[in-house]
Amino acid sequence: MLSLVCSSASADLFDRGGGLIYDDVLDITWLADANLASTNTFGLTGIGADGALNWSTAQSWIAAMNAAAYLGYSDWRLPVTLDPDSSCTDDIAGTIPSTDPTGLNCTGSEMGQLFYIELGGMAGDYIMTSSDPDLALFSNIQEGLYWSDTEFAPNPLAGAWHFHFDSGFQNTFNKLATLFAWPVHDGDIGAATIAHGDMNLDGQVSAGDVLIAIRIATGLSNPTTEQMERGDVAPLIGGKQNPDGVINTADVLVIQRKALGLESFP
Repeated sequence: MLSLVCSSASADLFDRGGGLIYDDVLDITWLADANLASTNTFGLTGIGADGALNWSTAQSWIAAMNAAAYLGYSDWRLPVTLDPDSSCTDDIAGTIPSTDPTGLNCTGSEMGQLFYIELGGMAGDYIMTSSDPDLALFSNIQEGLYWSDTEFAPNPLAGAWHFHFDSGFQNTFNKLATLFAWPVHDGDIGAATIAHGDMNLDGQVSAGDVLIAIRIATGLSNPTTEQMERGDVAPLIGGKQNPDGVINTADVLVIQRKALGLESFP
């Protein structure tokens, strides 16, 4: 077996399984479902069949979500907006700086970072027109406006920030308007669900995973982001993985030992 070096793809989003997508730049976890409110109201009224809700109801929905410990966690929130945000521009080309967080190309907000950086969105275009493969990590991204958790400072009683996933535009809106809500959670809350060595993502480590690791280590296939994260396990030090940025024969042997029940690391 050749011990060839396989470099990791440069990526900011990681599928933790169970509907959780980790953003390692912002250190937050997104729900894979970008419109959960349309199928789970957590017993609240005032939510449209399409999942749209006003800002106050969005806050109550998040509170109900936390009370229910959705997916095992009780600290969900709406994404925040940076104010001021010097990255915003008044034109699509990005040549005219905005004087506030209103405009296009805003990457200071969490939704702006997701739209422009992680998902490769273009100013003026619906995010689903992007060719970025990370789009496949998410479902139900609406061609519309999403609430931010950040209120409009000059008039917090009336307004809050929002982000357009149909154009990449960021602005404020009256809190009585009905927009969408996309919960996030601080930190990498799904990390514990990763089964290291599980190359085919079937929830166990077996001979099939060893074969995939061999193909990657010998250069016959390139690892996906998830495979790189799960397969880069060697060397083991004190029974714990110490990733070294490559998948080679050392990783194959460790994965094989786990498949045979000779190793039990997470």
